[in-house]
Amino acid sequence: MNPLMLLLTIAMAIVFLVARQYAYLMIFTFDLKLTKIIKNSLYFVMLGAKRNLAGIGFTILLIALNALLFFVYMPIGLI
Repeated sequence: MNPLMLLLTIAMAIVFLVARQYAYLMIFTFDLKLTKIIKNSLYFVMLGAKRNLAGIGFTILLIALNALLFFVYMPIGLI
């Protein structure tokens, strides 16, 4: 049960992190209630799943590159 719950927690965290990007744009662009903003941002997460997964993969790649640079040569990794 624990690995399943961990997987669900990670999946919900990824959905939340991606939906947050859409929600910020809608808050400043449209005059909607909070429930509509959350609902629409979750729709955008599901509709753009391939693009969102590519963005998450690219972010993980950048974080890994930064960690590698940090371990190899600290001043470049800090930048």
